[in-house]
Amino acid sequence: MDNFVQSQPAVAYSSYVMGDAASAAQSVIATWEDINAALSPILGEQGVAALLARSLLLTSTEYPWLTCVQQPDTLTHPDLALLQTVLQGQSRDNAVAGGGALLHTYFELLDSLLGPALTERLLGTVLAQAH
Repeated sequence: MDNFVQSQPAVAYSSYVMGDAASAAQSVIATWEDINAALSPILGEQGVAALLARSLLLTSTEYPWLTCVQQPDTLTHPDLALLQTVLQGQSRDNAVAGGGALLHTYFELLDSLLGPALTERLLGTVLAQAH
């Protein structure tokens, strides 16, 4: 696996310097919003949403509390407000770990579809801002 993808949990783990789950959740959601803005013109909103839905499904095996974010319309309209609420309901450590795992899974899926060079080109700026 590419070093770019392996480094991506650091996006959410930068939340560790924050004091509570709400701060960690806000950091994760801000990163998702930036990812959506960067990828929607290329993949379309439904493409970005489908990757998030798949990431939620895969990540929820390790973090079962993420299953409640999976709604019937997650494939087309992910509810980031619900994700933020769910993250805020966890301990800070769980919010950071679950949010980081979700982001990492998303990057792995995107990397497998587009390849490491294009993934880094599309999201490198977004991720640099998150650190």
